Amino acid sequence: MTIYVRKQDRTRGQVFVVMLSYLLIQKLREYWNTLDMTVEEGIELLKTLCTVEIQLDGNIPALYVPKPRKEIEQLLTLANIPIPEILPAKIKSKHQNKTKKCSQQIKNKNFT
Repeated sequence: MTIYVRKQDRTRGQVFVVMLSYLLIQKLREYWNTLDMTVEEGIELLKTLCTVEIQLDGNIPALYVPKPRKEIEQLLTLANIPIPEILPAKIKSKHQNKTKKCSQQIKNKNFT
């Protein structure tokens, strides 16, 4: 018989994250109770919200947030979450540039 023992700090951390998730779901359910959709469906819709990276005249890049679809805008409005038009972009490191170059090279090769 094998007994697995978890460290107390890790168990507390897991319980904390699970409880935060539960509270978030309860709060979203409260905000979105007038809609004919579950919290899971609402979160799936929110996953489609995107940004577009822009860079003007060699300045530091920024992320532009396009106007969301009507359903997504409604979800965010009901939850009192404002969407900024522009967000600061994370500056790419040398490693990220290498990764991008590698992925482009892989896409250009024909592996048939």
